[in-house]
Amino acid sequence: MNKEKFIQLIYKMLSGLATKPEREFLEKYDRLFEADQVPFLSDDKADKIKKEIYERIHLHGDEANKVRRFYRHYTVSAVAASVSLCLLISWLLYTLPGKAPVGESAAEYREVKVPAGKISRVVLSDGTKVMLNAGSRLYYQEPFGGGLREVKLEGEGYFEVARRPDRPFVIHTEDLRVRVLGTSFNVRAYKGNSQPEVSVVHGKVSVEPARNKDRQPVLVTPGQKATYSVSEGNFATDSCSGDYVMAWQRGVLIFQNTPFKEVAGALERKFDIRINLDKSLENCTFYAQIENEPVGVTLTALTRLIGADLKKKENVFYITGTGCNSR
Repeated sequence: MNKEKFIQLIYKMLSGLATKPEREFLEKYDRLFEADQVPFLSDDKADKIKKEIYERIHLHGDEANKVRRFYRHYTVSAVAASVSLCLLISWLLYTLPGKAPVGESAAEYREVKVPAGKISRVVLSDGTKVMLNAGSRLYYQEPFGGGLREVKLEGEGYFEVARRPDRPFVIHTEDLRVRVLGTSFNVRAYKGNSQPEVSVVHGKVSVEPARNKDRQPVLVTPGQKATYSVSEGNFATDSCSGDYVMAWQRGVLIFQNTPFKEVAGALERKFDIRINLDKSLENCTFYAQIENEPVGVTLTALTRLIGADLKKKENVFYITGTGCNSR
């Protein structure tokens, strides 16, 4: 494996796209550094590198926190005995921040973050079009490298994938792996979502759990949606209309037996507010369609349905109650 491919592999691991064999390879490589031959760095050099590394790490969320936690544990001035894999990765990010090595296959790794209350459109290098809902993140390579076109999604996105039979398009989320050749579909997979779902408008989509390799993929066809239960580890398929799939792009929220915890999250992202919800109310479910009503009117209606109390202080809505009983 040459230097370029090795660094590409490290980026895949940091973005959560590396396969199990690839992760095992990097772990074995890391153990090569557990020897006394690693040169000792002076305190001045260590401090300089440490400062530069922190400034150049462009990761976000859990992966960035893992790197930084490991980095604090394995400080550069103590490298004489061992070097953690995360420190090695940080050093490579220091030397080549945000890009693969310069050359014919050089690529940038980009992240699109959509703030609350906004919707964003992205066109990828292969012509694939992506609409991202509020509070979503998309991490991708520009241009795509390797045999697959891979992206990582946290949140909700509507994809119109450019057809390339020779290069499948793969979307990685926290709990799902979605594989297509060319089609139009929606993926809803916000962090912590207990029931991520994939809805198809055109074409066919293969969906499988991200961590259960023994589970057979589910094929989703036009007019269908597949909902994955994170707690039970299984899929449920149901019919869905194009209006349902596209609703959020028109500013419309549709909830079908949706837990209040996820309803509250959707409202926070749409209206750029904060909702403090009692744990006793998190699993109360709703069937509702919310269009352009003010958030105060919407929350008042929802809380009355389950007999809860609503109060507002500054930009925070406090919802309290003893259960899901309706009045």
